[in-house]
Amino acid sequence: MDIGGLLENVVHQELLSRGYKVSIGKSGDCEVGFVVTRGEEIDYYQVCYLLSSTETIHREFSVLRAISDNHPKTVLSMDRLLAPQNSDGINTT
Repeated sequence: MDIGGLLENVVHQELLSRGYKVSIGKSGDCEVGFVVTRGEEIDYYQVCYLLSSTETIHREFSVLRAISDNHPKTVLSMDRLLAPQNSDGINTT
């Protein structure tokens, strides 16, 4: 069962229901989960089930770190032990 894919679908539908335009972005060779816009507002989201390994953490955060603008960047996961924090300007929820 692809829980990560299901979570991405839920996040995608929620963003659309809130009136955002949602697209997938690229930063170099990496894919940005969602590039979200509404008017002049731009946000970037990565969605994963768990940040359970250093490889997963690197994959999810490195693509957002590579984006050099100052728009909000967020990694969404189901980790209960991961307290909301800010790492290099990237929020976790």
